[in-house]
Amino acid sequence: MAMDFERPGDFLFLGTVDVVWQYDANTTLTVQGIFEGPDQQINLGYPIMGNDYSVTFETASLPGLTNGMPLTVDGAAYIVRDVAALGDDVFSKATLKKL
Repeated sequence: MAMDFERPGDFLFLGTVDVVWQYDANTTLTVQGIFEGPDQQINLGYPIMGNDYSVTFETASLPGLTNGMPLTVDGAAYIVRDVAALGDDVFSKATLKKL
């Protein structure tokens, strides 16, 4: 069975957005990321609704980003719940909790 990805607006992710992270007291990093929202629907013969926010980014662009750190995505504040490397570690995905 092939997987169908459906979402209002006909696409899976919400788009490329600015991701802002306070790296240290003197450095704020702003990078581009792919933001995904909780209203996605994955059809595997029955609908499964996601309930997490997440952002995918180039791993090297946010060095040291870990769980519990604050992050701003597209102007909204989030806390990082989990960070996982994707594939060969060039990209990572952070699961977020909206504040």
